[in-house]
Amino acid sequence: MQLDAAAQRSFAERFDAIRSLSPETLIPPEDRWKASIKDLVPGDFLVFDNKTWIIRQIGMYYEFSDDFKKKKKYHWTELRMFAIETGEVKHIEWEFDDELEIVITSEKLDFPQLKDDEGERIDEDDLDEIADNKWSILYNGTAFAYSDDYGAKYYPDCKNKAGDNLYLYDFLSQDKQMITIEEWDSGSGDETYEIYTSRIAAESEFEILTKKGSTGNG
Repeated sequence: MQLDAAAQRSFAERFDAIRSLSPETLIPPEDRWKASIKDLVPGDFLVFDNKTWIIRQIGMYYEFSDDFKKKKKYHWTELRMFAIETGEVKHIEWEFDDELEIVITSEKLDFPQLKDDEGERIDEDDLDEIADNKWSILYNGTAFAYSDDYGAKYYPDCKNKAGDNLYLYDFLSQDKQMITIEEWDSGSGDETYEIYTSRIAAESEFEILTKKGSTGNG
C-alpha cells in the first residue's frame, strides 16, 4: 500500500530523527532521571508516556498588557516535539516560580466541542463575555472553571524580536486538567484560534536521553 504525502513526510521526519540520535550525546542511564528539561535544546531526546520524543523547537512566551505594549514579569518556555514512534506532536510548557511547574498538552479541540454552563455551544464571539463574567465552560460533560485571561507575545526559537501577539483564556477542572484557548494575532481583525487540553506533570515523569543536542534545529 502506498503512503499518502502526509504519511510519507511523517515517516521521513521520524527516520531522520532516529538517524540523528548520536551515541556521543546519550546521557548514562544512571544519570538520565537527574537531568532537567530546563537544559534541553532543539535536537535533544527524552522519554515520557512510553514514547521517545525529539525537541524540534523551543520558544518563549511573555505576558503583556492587553494592548501588547508593556511586557510583564511572567514568562514561560515551550518545547515543541514529536514522537519518533508515531509522529504524534505535543508541547511541554515549563516555568520556574519558586519551583519548576510543567504542563503537557493532551489533545487539540475545536469550538464545536465546547459548551457554556447552560449546555449551549460557544464560539470566539463569546470569549470576552465568558471571561468578564468568569463563567465555566463544558467539555465532554466536565466543567472547566474560568481561571484567567491575558495578553502575551510568543517568540519562536527565542529569536524573533517582534514576537507574535496572542490572547489566552485559561480554564481549570476540579481534577486539575486545563483547557486553554489561544487567540493568535489578537487585535488584527484576522485572528486564528488554537484550543487544547493539558495536564500538570512532574519532572520525574521525564527520562532525558541526551544533553546539548547535536542536531541544531534538525
